[in-house]
Amino acid sequence: MQSELENAVDDLEENGVEVSDKEFLEFFNAWLMDILDKNTALGNNFSTSVRESVRRPFDGFGLKNNWTFSANISKICGWDKKSDVMNKWRRVLENFLRNNPDDGNLYIDIGKLKICFDLKHLWHRCEICKDITPYLFKGKCPHCGSEKTHILNADDFKALEFWRKPIKEALDGSPITVIDTEEHTAQLSHKDQREN
Repeated sequence: MQSELENAVDDLEENGVEVSDKEFLEFFNAWLMDILDKNTALGNNFSTSVRESVRRPFDGFGLKNNWTFSANISKICGWDKKSDVMNKWRRVLENFLRNNPDDGNLYIDIGKLKICFDLKHLWHRCEICKDITPYLFKGKCPHCGSEKTHILNADDFKALEFWRKPIKEALDGSPITVIDTEEHTAQLSHKDQREN
């Protein structure tokens, strides 16, 4: 049985677009990060009220049926609005989307994703927009298109330790802990609480 990755690469090749597995992952990562960030487009079975409890809908949730790629992805790929290759990518990526009965928009089908944890994976940080990504896209930051990136170093990881440590501990079998925000704010001085 082929994986979703293999199916997508095969579909692209059948349509005349030759890409390696790595190139597909780089593109998919850029696209996924974009639509998750801008459209909170993960999981077609979550209700709008659940999404609203997590994030305000700046531009609404999910992708409309006439969705397009971000300007940054199009620019990195050298596509214009009528690009034949862009339309081929769009058709293949639509296999990862499902309609949400709550709002009629399209969301990533989480059943088609496989989460991989690799603490040794080399992540990248953009020196311009400061975003972090597991893959560069054609050697550029998938968020802003800058070539000024670097592999996360010890100082970068130290700055992320507050977020990274509980995940690493959970992966190592430790119980998951919950942060009590009331306890945290109680540690602030009265002046600090007024300023927040």
